[in-house]
Amino acid sequence: MRIYIFKSETRRGLRAFAGDPAGSKLPQQHGPWTAVGVVRPEAEPPHRFSRMSIERAIDGDGFQLWRLSANGTPPDSARYSHECSDCLRWPECPQ
Repeated sequence: MRIYIFKSETRRGLRAFAGDPAGSKLPQQHGPWTAVGVVRPEAEPPHRFSRMSIERAIDGDGFQLWRLSANGTPPDSARYSHECSDCLRWPECPQ
């Protein structure tokens, strides 16, 4: 699966993985979204994120959200990698 990477233009540091180049299933309330990259099927996702988790989230919800830290680096993926696309309070999600 080719994974497309987007950034929110309204929520600083908010990023998303999506399954289509238009990001058609990304949450509109955090848009507009700008495409910033793509992960080829044979490549590893950035920042040591789990490809399997990303693909499961995309298959189920059409996207997976993630956030950069204040210094512009990704958070610890083990701590923040969850697939709760309904939870738009992420990363403050109690899950």
